[in-house]
Amino acid sequence: MPGRKRKREDAGPRGDELKKNLEGIRAAVDVEEFIAGLTKKAGHTMQIGGEGFWEVLQSMRKESGESITKEDVDRILWQAKRAKKGKPTETAPLSELIWLVKHHGVEKTAESRLAARSGLTKQSAGSEAFEKFYKDQKIVPEGEWDQFMDALKTPLPMALRLTTCRPYSYVIQSELKKLLADDTTGLTAMPWAGIDSESQDVSAVSCSHETFHNKDNQTMPSWCKEQNALGTASFQEAASLLPPLLLDVDHDHTILDMCSAPGSKLLQCVDIMYQKAEKAGVTVTGGILSNEIDKKKASQVIPARLKRTHTKNVVVLSSDARLFPKLYDRPSAEAPAKRLYFDRILADVPCSGDGTGRKDQSIWETWSTHYCLSLHVKQLQILLKGLDSLKEGGRLVYSTCSLNPLEDEAVVMAALRDMKDQVKLLPARIAGFKVQEGVRSWGVPDTEGKLHEKMNVEDKEMRDRGWTETMFPIEDEMASEAEKCARVLPHHNDTSGFFLAVFERTFVPEEVIPEPPRRTRTKTAEGEKKKDEKTVKSNTGLGGMRNAKMWYNLRSELDLAWQQVTNWFKLGETPTEKLNGQSLLIQMSEHDKSCKRHFFLTTPVAEQLLHALIPVTQCNNVKVEAVGTRLFTLVKGSYLKNRCPCSYRPAFEGASYLSTMASDKKVTFPPETFMKLLLDKQLVDSEVKPFLPPASETPEGHWVGPCIVGLASPANPAWSKVWLSCILLGTKLELQVEDHEREGLLALMKRVF
Repeated sequence: MPGRKRKREDAGPRGDELKKNLEGIRAAVDVEEFIAGLTKKAGHTMQIGGEGFWEVLQSMRKESGESITKEDVDRILWQAKRAKKGKPTETAPLSELIWLVKHHGVEKTAESRLAARSGLTKQSAGSEAFEKFYKDQKIVPEGEWDQFMDALKTPLPMALRLTTCRPYSYVIQSELKKLLADDTTGLTAMPWAGIDSESQDVSAVSCSHETFHNKDNQTMPSWCKEQNALGTASFQEAASLLPPLLLDVDHDHTILDMCSAPGSKLLQCVDIMYQKAEKAGVTVTGGILSNEIDKKKASQVIPARLKRTHTKNVVVLSSDARLFPKLYDRPSAEAPAKRLYFDRILADVPCSGDGTGRKDQSIWETWSTHYCLSLHVKQLQILLKGLDSLKEGGRLVYSTCSLNPLEDEAVVMAALRDMKDQVKLLPARIAGFKVQEGVRSWGVPDTEGKLHEKMNVEDKEMRDRGWTETMFPIEDEMASEAEKCARVLPHHNDTSGFFLAVFERTFVPEEVIPEPPRRTRTKTAEGEKKKDEKTVKSNTGLGGMRNAKMWYNLRSELDLAWQQVTNWFKLGETPTEKLNGQSLLIQMSEHDKSCKRHFFLTTPVAEQLLHALIPVTQCNNVKVEAVGTRLFTLVKGSYLKNRCPCSYRPAFEGASYLSTMASDKKVTFPPETFMKLLLDKQLVDSEVKPFLPPASETPEGHWVGPCIVGLASPANPAWSKVWLSCILLGTKLELQVEDHEREGLLALMKRVF
């Protein structure tokens, strides 16, 4: 039955009436001037939500004589792209919401919508305010302004980063080299992003926007999209490849990604760690703490991307980077604690994003100096938190996709001035990639667009605007340090606009370590009996996390659930016997604490990070969302009950790790049978039996239960690392792999075998 067409939120009489009212307000009131007046007391960082926004509109109504209801405001916020859908009262900087009133209900032609989506036609980039502001700031070298603006009007090229930590990456590289050799594809390598000196494997490629969207030749674009879906590559803008390259990551590092979403730079750091480990002939022991303030992105988007790459060394945390807590490594509840510092920190902070105008033309419609001003304090808070968490000799990369010195040099120099005895700036340079050095001076714009280069603390008008001394350039011997920063201008490398600064921690002052939390005694309601209440769980579990998934370390071979898995797959006598230095975690059911839902594999450093998060997750705003890669999951339903002693099946993302640990329940097929399993998602009993050891004691003539399936004697050893999760029943073998993984792997094998 065909579904009903969804009704537009602004359709109907109420929507028409709202549109008319807003037109009346816009005609009677200068929106920006009105809101600028409101921010004089609260400053540019004033926060506003549904109720507050309603009050602002009501104030405007008094001047315009129009009628606006609370429902009208909720309707606007619901539709706004910068307010979270379903949460119309979500707070945001007031200056960020100026455009809601200015643009809600403004008609757009079908042609303009199509042009904005396709990007195939040159559009007018930058408002008059944008051009005037950046001309006055002098961020573009003399004589290059026209090239700068022309580049902003040109659609952004496609860029693809290759993932090298998947077992069949050699196949992808072989196919990629053929595409690069074919002149008709328009595909070119980016040497500055890295090319292996021995294998000549390429790390990243690009092609023009027009070539990638050419409907007459979709061979190369289809290949790129297939690799992105399979997790062997990811679309990532060329300039955003720079921060992880400047970090100089190694396989044993403890890394913090302060603002992770959407996760491209996080995955790049993971990939570099695996590359370094492979070259050194060791396994990855380091870990990454991926932090993201948006709960939906932290709980769904980032874990989903990590799952595609089968990554085991990442802990995903949901928290505000401005309030990032100090972490302490405490082996046990009674042991002395020590501060946990990070080897590498990536601070890719929230910004105005005006450097991304080539891929999002709406930037020019909504660009405002007020929004940039509102971000400065937030960005500085995040940077200072990051520098405080950096170990001596460690490196932090600060980056934005903004061209604005108030979000770039002003933040960097303010942090350098604040921590001048503890950090220093390193030159942010990548061989083969052209950058513009940072500027020493800049101006702070007032409401009329006039730039001010000095802060007068006695000037009440300046203070009322929310200006701070950190927004202004410094005029001492430290000013020249700004030139070590790097600004990426779109016309230099045919990329988006970007900014980079590299810090190194030179000194860490001694810190008074807090005493470990002790048990407290409380009285019960009945009979005032005393009982012990543990404020922090022991080191055998992480169940003390409030509002979090119940993560526990597997420490005892007596764990009944683990005994099932161990006996079925013959993993060894102890939990750590075949883990090869890796760590194993159990995730408990949030509803039934006696039910273990999943087993996860992770690295020692990631496990250490998880332990350090125990005290801070007592806060409602800090939550661990994901850890490592899933190794086993509880089978839902009862079709294995009484037929198999193991209630857990391998997860596809953990099957390759399990293949090196298990001594039993491993089935290998020739390529044609393996591909038939991928195609049909199951094999009948007669197709499977020839590859199974006989078991006369069972009615089926073979064992029944979970297993992993691999390729028998593959020509290339890399394929021996490809394993599938399956369940063998009485009459068939069922594949337990998601469709996008199954289809991508099948398409790849058809080209190889």
